[in-house]
Amino acid sequence: MPVLSGPLTWARAVGPRLATYVVLVCFATFVLAILTGSYSTITPRIVVTVCVLVFGAGLSVEALRRVGHPTGGVFTDLQAAWTLPMVLLLPPVFAILAPFPLTAALQLVVTRAPLHRRLFSAAATGISNLLAWFVFHAVSGAAGSMSTGSAPEQWLHHPVRSVAAGLLAAVVVMTANKALVFVAVRLSSPEARLREFIVDREARVLDAVEGCCGLLVTLVVVIDPWLALVAIPPMMMLQRSILHGQLTAAARIDAKTGLLNATTWNREAERHIAASLRSKIPLGVILFDLDHFKSVNDQYGHLIGDRVLRSVADCMSAEIRSYDVAGRFGGEEFVLLLPGAGPVRSLAVAERLRRQLDVQAVATDDGRAVHVTMSAGVAVFGIDGTDLTDLLAAADAALYRAKAAGRNQVHRASDLGRERATDS
Repeated sequence: MPVLSGPLTWARAVGPRLATYVVLVCFATFVLAILTGSYSTITPRIVVTVCVLVFGAGLSVEALRRVGHPTGGVFTDLQAAWTLPMVLLLPPVFAILAPFPLTAALQLVVTRAPLHRRLFSAAATGISNLLAWFVFHAVSGAAGSMSTGSAPEQWLHHPVRSVAAGLLAAVVVMTANKALVFVAVRLSSPEARLREFIVDREARVLDAVEGCCGLLVTLVVVIDPWLALVAIPPMMMLQRSILHGQLTAAARIDAKTGLLNATTWNREAERHIAASLRSKIPLGVILFDLDHFKSVNDQYGHLIGDRVLRSVADCMSAEIRSYDVAGRFGGEEFVLLLPGAGPVRSLAVAERLRRQLDVQAVATDDGRAVHVTMSAGVAVFGIDGTDLTDLLAAADAALYRAKAAGRNQVHRASDLGRERATDS
């Protein structure tokens, strides 16, 4: 919903606290741009540097459009590799303003997002860049000022000190930006946790790659701004390689939960079953779905339903071992494969997961708590089947027996088989 078409409607939609925060950050960025711009001196070298760096960043956006990016996943457009040199070399007004045209390009040619998110993202990056500018000049002792930026001679005469200060500036940009964004996330979703927001190994590696690339481009620009054009082809290839790997990984993952999707889980399960067949070790399968999940979507909306699905995935991840295989089959149906687990352990894991979900709650934006329960079926390799199809069929039959018995409980496929034998 565009911010400018109806400010009051937009503020009610996103919440008054988040709306106020977004407006304040954007306004602060606007004021800082005016103040720093009033001190800036434009030289031919600065003009060439800005044009070359914006051109490189624009090509990164175009590459993102052509290659695509993983929906809902972590991805990089390597923009920081082109904007960090502005922080380290140019007057601060360029570091503040650079994110805005690049964010507009993302909005127009790559993927649409709510306008307030785009504006806030650009503003938060601009403020982070300004903070990094001050940190860099304080640490490096770079000759220059807010009007001219840092002199190239500083980098040539004191390369180690300048690079170290540049690395610190890159860390400041990323840390400050994530802090500003996290405040917005918390205002939008109070249940968000800082640890979950920052402890993401893949995202931190990408941050390090962008920072190092930014420093390399900076060193090239110090020699001559036109030489930065030579950095464009390898940067484009690096970005393409990263995005290709991320898209390949994203094809394995269910976007709403972060678990394996059905196709990937089946493939992994087949591999583990083949290993169990060779080594004669047990293997358990737990198939479960959420009780009356449709009523959650109907009563609270699909956004809250998605939060519930994510909370279930987080609960699963907390309750299983690193080599267990968790997946989402679709809708509200989940599956676990437990290598080395026999009937007793498989049942224990299913019961522990059921009890945890029974006491877990997801908070809505208006403070209500959403509770869900699960019904599960447990099957064990060698007892309930010798291939994946048989195991899933046995677990599915036990799952529906659990539902028929009143839900919020776990049944074993082997118990179901004994009951049938007794009845016959």
